Amino acid sequence: MPRKRKYDMDEAKLARRQRQGRGRGEGRDYIPGILAPEFPSIARRHRLWSPKTQRVHHLLSDTERNAFVVLDDADTVRDIREQFPRDRTVTRRIANQMQVRHPTNSDGHDSIMTTDLLVTITTDTGPRLIAYAVKYDLKLTDRAIEKLEIERRVSIEQGEQWQLVTRADIDPIVVRNLLSLRPYYNIAQWLEPYAFEIPEFLRYLPCAYGAADATTPLHAWCTELDAHFSWPRMTAMTIIKHLLARHILRTDMSDPQFLERRPLADFTVQHWLTTLPT
Repeated sequence: MPRKRKYDMDEAKLARRQRQGRGRGEGRDYIPGILAPEFPSIARRHRLWSPKTQRVHHLLSDTERNAFVVLDDADTVRDIREQFPRDRTVTRRIANQMQVRHPTNSDGHDSIMTTDLLVTITTDTGPRLIAYAVKYDLKLTDRAIEKLEIERRVSIEQGEQWQLVTRADIDPIVVRNLLSLRPYYNIAQWLEPYAFEIPEFLRYLPCAYGAADATTPLHAWCTELDAHFSWPRMTAMTIIKHLLARHILRTDMSDPQFLERRPLADFTVQHWLTTLPT
């Protein structure tokens, strides 16, 4: 098994990151406190582009990636700030109140604690913040629990909701289906040879959908659409997956059946389009 490299951090590096604007901004302007290449881990790290924030997100484990994918697809989520750094004066004070050691850097100085995912959601009463601590499972050491309690108290003090998430809380089928659709959010480059036919295809789609047998599998229906327009195989499926990624079409993401094999009856149309979203 590969050995985990030590997370080498000192006051000089922390000061440099602060000058870089780490932890500041929102949406596409936000810079995470820790970037994926900076974090030594035997776990897999991920960099995922989000259509919601219009930037690349840095995620430090598979579980964190999975939580992010589900949150990023939620209609109520407005922003996700990963590896969000906390004010060290606040975490020091809370650690003192708890009478526990504050986490330290490799040089022995108190470290900057971070929240795995700080999520802004839209509610009827306005925006609300939820701080997610993401762990593989609940088999935590006493020291890990102490650190989580510092995080929790910081969030409560800041008026945020705090939630601990493990892999058991995340449906792997939902993650699989959402990950399969992410590459289809932007498809303009794939459809460029057929761009002049897309408006006609979109006008034809409601009629074809209404006339189709509801038990027809999605892949079979898309094959018929390809044949109708004399397109290469999978062209219509590319457009349909684009509409699913954009929530124009919807289906149950927790269904274990692969999207391509589901009958048309399993899909609902939010509204028909005359042009593809950009």
